[in-house]
Amino acid sequence: MLRDLVGVHIDEGCKTPPAEDDVLEQKQKQEWANLFAGAGTGTKKRKGKDRAGPDGECLPTVSYAILKEKQIRELLAEHGLPTTGDRAMLTARHMQYDSISF
Repeated sequence: MLRDLVGVHIDEGCKTPPAEDDVLEQKQKQEWANLFAGAGTGTKKRKGKDRAGPDGECLPTVSYAILKEKQIRELLAEHGLPTTGDRAMLTARHMQYDSISF
């Protein structure tokens, strides 16, 4: 205890203040409660992409590295997207469509 606070401590009847660990623990509990409030209710915005399609099934992640350029063009054509450009452009176009499609 600091020397300057001894007089105040005695004047207040020697009440022990809550330990700093207790205060921190209560603060952490409150922060966790705030974080999980509304979990599962759909009120909070989820991070990342929602990969579920219209029927609720998850869409597979496309691995562009193993696809041939022709296959990437077919993926674009399925969605009515332009199929012109080099491989990098095709990949970027499909990735952009995939991130906003659902």
